[in-house]
Amino acid sequence: MTGLVNIPLTIILLTKVISPPRSFILGFFLVVLHNLVAILVVYHLFAITAERYFSIVHPFRHRWQMTKKSSLKIVGVIWLVAIIIAFLPITWFRRFLLQNEILTVTLKIQTGHIIFCIVFVFLLPYVFIIYSQVVMFRKIRQGCIKYGAGVTRRDSAVSQKAKDMKRCLMIFALMAFFYAICWLPWFVISLFHSLWFPLSEEANTILLKFSHVFLIVRYLTSIVNPVLYTFLKRDFLEAFKTIVLRRKIQRESCLPTSLRQDLLLERYGVRSSVTRYEKVIINNNNDNIIEYITGV
Repeated sequence: MTGLVNIPLTIILLTKVISPPRSFILGFFLVVLHNLVAILVVYHLFAITAERYFSIVHPFRHRWQMTKKSSLKIVGVIWLVAIIIAFLPITWFRRFLLQNEILTVTLKIQTGHIIFCIVFVFLLPYVFIIYSQVVMFRKIRQGCIKYGAGVTRRDSAVSQKAKDMKRCLMIFALMAFFYAICWLPWFVISLFHSLWFPLSEEANTILLKFSHVFLIVRYLTSIVNPVLYTFLKRDFLEAFKTIVLRRKIQRESCLPTSLRQDLLLERYGVRSSVTRYEKVIINNNNDNIIEYITGV
């Protein structure tokens, strides 16, 4: 949506290819589309983080409850809520769309709508994401200490655990940083644009410059988010390899419980160090021959 719809429409609007009053209407719908994408991205990030949170804190219950059907329902709800919130301003901007006139009461309602978005689209999801990341890190750290307790070469194990924990912290810090940088300025600038009392000419000039700068920053999230999630999180990287690169994945359902727990830790960026492990290799001919290899 960002690349195929929003950016081309923004270029058309900024180059003034369309003259008023149609350009005003186009600008209004462009703001609605930007809000739609913003809400979609934020709520998808929220849903992804919640899924990761429950998969680590309640792994067995999560695997039983999360199915393809339930995932599609969640995505459907996200799109429905995002469309309602984003297109709601049309109901009080009808006069503007028909007569190109914005009333003071319209701007007051729009200000309330932006405040609602700041709280329920940015602030609350952000607090949950930070909280869940802290809980997940503690859970992974506890598992790392538990599985590394019986390691013979303790120095190397401790060094590896420290490395893995730093990697987890880096991912969590990057997620929180880009989330705040990309979305908070957008909603704050939108709030100033919707104020019903006039700002000074200098303030309007500064606000316009900030709008253009952070519009580009917002577009960068279409690159940053996929890279951050797909290539820095191991489970997403494995899914990328499986779907895009067509690589075969290890079937965890055939593994012993202890090894599945090992793989669960490794999936979220922690390599568990154990003295013995088992691997299951599925025969490439799909003849259900399973070979168990035990290593020290």
